[in-house]
Amino acid sequence: MNANDSTATLLARGPWYGELRAPFELASLPSALPFLLAVPRGDRHGVLVLPGLGAGDRSTQPLRSYLRALGYRPSPWGLGPNRGPTPEIEGGLDALIRKVADATGAAVSLVGWSLGGVLAWRLARRHPDLVRAFITLGSPLAEALRPDLGAPPAPTTTIYSRTDAVVPWRLSRLRHRPGVENVEVRSSHLGLGVNPLVLH
Repeated sequence: MNANDSTATLLARGPWYGELRAPFELASLPSALPFLLAVPRGDRHGVLVLPGLGAGDRSTQPLRSYLRALGYRPSPWGLGPNRGPTPEIEGGLDALIRKVADATGAAVSLVGWSLGGVLAWRLARRHPDLVRAFITLGSPLAEALRPDLGAPPAPTTTIYSRTDAVVPWRLSRLRHRPGVENVEVRSSHLGLGVNPLVLH
């Protein structure tokens, strides 16, 4: 997606100007650290973090730093910009999840932002034995519109915002069933990976 396509998408979703909050959401992280670091600690298991469309590992750096501070072992995906489910990206993810699981000796949690959540879902469906938990941030996974996705591949948390101007919030919620939790936050789409409420 180029810059013009991104702008067109925001305008079509409206209110697009809400996405201008993202830099302020990032800037609020330092003051929120005491609140963010007061949560339960992790158990050193691996977490694979997948970026959104057109984004790469730089966009998920704050999220991975936070997970590391909590005691998890987050991994970047290392596949450059997210171009969607190409053979190269899906093959790279297949190799990466095995590498992370082998290195940590345990199943891996997947965190996917926007399109990264769709790719994470597909990855979990291919390797259910390697996935411990599945978390999405503003990902269009609604089962009513995506019947091809099937049942949740692992205990699943979907985080969504009604003020998301890129992915309509109804597409980011899954039907309630055992093992599925939908969590609503107030965030822009572009700020989902850095918003303190989302990280918490």
